[in-house]
Amino acid sequence: MREHRNYDILKDPARHGEVAERFAPGYEELKQPSQSAAAQTDAEPQHPEDRRRTEQARAADTAAAKRAELPKFDSLDEKYEFENKERQADIDGRLALGRITQGEASDEMYRFQQQQSASLQSEIREFERYAARDREIDKAALDHAKVLARQAEEMRQVGTRLESFGHNPLDQKQTALSQNPSHEEMRYQKALREHFSERDSYGSLGRVAGAEYSAFAREQKELADKIGHEYDATTRHELQLKKEIRAADHLAFTSNRIADQFESIYETRNSEDGMKYEARAKEEEARSQKLNDEYEHLHAHEAWAAENKEERASYQRSEESARRSESERPQTSSHDAASDKANGANGELSDVQREKLAKIQATYEASGNDWRDAANETTRPNGRDAAG
Repeated sequence: MREHRNYDILKDPARHGEVAERFAPGYEELKQPSQSAAAQTDAEPQHPEDRRRTEQARAADTAAAKRAELPKFDSLDEKYEFENKERQADIDGRLALGRITQGEASDEMYRFQQQQSASLQSEIREFERYAARDREIDKAALDHAKVLARQAEEMRQVGTRLESFGHNPLDQKQTALSQNPSHEEMRYQKALREHFSERDSYGSLGRVAGAEYSAFAREQKELADKIGHEYDATTRHELQLKKEIRAADHLAFTSNRIADQFESIYETRNSEDGMKYEARAKEEEARSQKLNDEYEHLHAHEAWAAENKEERASYQRSEESARRSESERPQTSSHDAASDKANGANGELSDVQREKLAKIQATYEASGNDWRDAANETTRPNGRDAAG
């Protein structure tokens, strides 16, 4: 006779309670899901890097939830006043329950206020460091814009020679963006689209540099304003890191462009000025990478990546719209070109004027006079031809 599968339980009086529990109402609902079911509902990633990212995301969610519970403050004084009231209420509650004595309550509140005072001074110094760093970044970016504008003027002066060596300022405007353009590329291309002029290619590059700097300065000021009104230390640090990364990327981008243009001006890559800005570019790129690594460890990188993706999509939509508008712009027809030729476009003599000059030349040569006197009179702005 085959034994019942729970016969060992029935033989053991100590396990009779387990049998009764199994027959209790609702037992099936309380059972833990099987290993396969649990694996299907909440599968843990197996790769170490995937597990690390999952843990980072969980930690970020937890930290964000804790910060969301805190009220927003308009000043450091308001923040510390709130924390002081919170601690005082906690101490008063424990004192009322008899968990601490009056002397212990006074000592605890005194120590807390001392810590708060030190923390306040630390935060004030932190804001002062941020302000000093803001001035350094703005000065460096403005210096780069001035160098780029000065280079544009230098390239204008040696434009013929540069063009003979294959340099064309239009190349900067027509350079195709990569599939995932950087924030700096998009800013520069936007400045080119709005300020570059083919009629004054080198001169307009100076205006492009100014517009590029203005856009960068506005972005930095917006982030500085957010930092100045953020009194959660973690969020403030994240914003400052983002601001520093943007600055490093911009300075690296403009340093590389300055080095490239010095190569065009001096016809060598190894000029002292070019090498200085090449070194500056590498320094800022290394700084950006270090800051990005730190930012990623704060678990905020994925949200920023999504923000950058949306920015690229928005930029590409605006670029496509601009290209469509340019393609729909009326082009100069062959009839217009013929009319320009006949009427003397670009300061040249028109066909009618040439014909008149030929007749004057023939008439005056036949009479033995110098035809150039009449020709000068004809082409003079206030001459008889102009008056007629």
